[in-house]
Amino acid sequence: MSLPTTACIVIGTNGFVWYTPNAADMGDYIHLKSARIIRQWGTTDGLAELVDGPTKETKLDSASDVVLTKTAFLFAIPCKDWKL
Repeated sequence: MSLPTTACIVIGTNGFVWYTPNAADMGDYIHLKSARIIRQWGTTDGLAELVDGPTKETKLDSASDVVLTKTAFLFAIPCKDWKL
């Protein structure tokens, strides 16, 4: 499974969804740099609506680095840099 190294929306297990401007593959782990949990999508037609940026209704947590195991990674959607 290939991880985008550019900005992407990352979907993990247990319902976690992050936006990260930069992801790095670290062997058994994935490092999401300056990641923000997408607490509320704020979309009307699914998560893919966010590839161009958040909507007015999108709710994001504060940025932090996240390291997750590859088993917690489900998939990623490449997107534009949100310039947050």
